[in-house]
Amino acid sequence: MAGALLFIKEELMITDMQVQLLAGILNVCALPACMIAGRLSDYIGRRYTIMLSSIFFFLGSTLMGYGSSFPILIIGRSIAGFGVGFALIIAPVYSAEISSPSYRDLDGE
Repeated sequence: MAGALLFIKEELMITDMQVQLLAGILNVCALPACMIAGRLSDYIGRRYTIMLSSIFFFLGSTLMGYGSSFPILIIGRSIAGFGVGFALIIAPVYSAEISSPSYRDLDGE
């Protein structure tokens, strides 16, 4: 995103503060999603939570791709942030669950 910010700032004629908000909103939205992802995966399962994460990624990237204004970019980036938060928590857990038990052995036996 860092390389694209220069072109986005120039194209949309936004301020430095708006550029910083655009860059940081993904991480701000990923935090509550991380907190929700664990509980949600207990209810609907790990696989479906990963699918939900990919839907968030798809919607966010579509909005950012077609976004011709600053508010649409912020909304798309926020939605993508939720996808990031879900993926950061659930993908490693799911990978550990589907791996062979010999690789999950912590005792080294």
